[in-house]
Amino acid sequence: MDELKVKKQPIPVTMYLADGTVESGTLFLSTTSPSHSGAATIQDLMDEPSQLLPFNLRAERFQLVGKRNISAIRAISGPKPAGFFERVDATIKLIGSHTFNGHLLVEGGRGERISDAIMEDEWLRMETQGGFVWAQRRQLLKLETR
Repeated sequence: MDELKVKKQPIPVTMYLADGTVESGTLFLSTTSPSHSGAATIQDLMDEPSQLLPFNLRAERFQLVGKRNISAIRAISGPKPAGFFERVDATIKLIGSHTFNGHLLVEGGRGERISDAIMEDEWLRMETQGGFVWAQRRQLLKLETR
């Protein structure tokens, strides 16, 4: 049966929920991506059609989290967001009182305003001190650029 298992890479993350909860644990990413070369990213995992996200808490407990309730996921290590990005200094404020400062990663080469570019993606990507953040656009309260 082991030959039928898909190899997964554990990625330590912090998950920020809409109710203000912050939990540390592990996500498991496929070693290959269905949409680009290389390993799957958190973006790939979030784009999967399932409404539930399997998450292992640090206390060795397993839970399923409704993706709609996730404000953001922060990874210290693991694959970087895939794509070519323009870096824009920004602060994002999310439902659940979560705030992140850093470089908003806007897909480069579009020649669009930032507001147009971020409306195309369900998940905003941001590089912060100590890692990368994927923030759900529908959980966004305010985005400020500097």
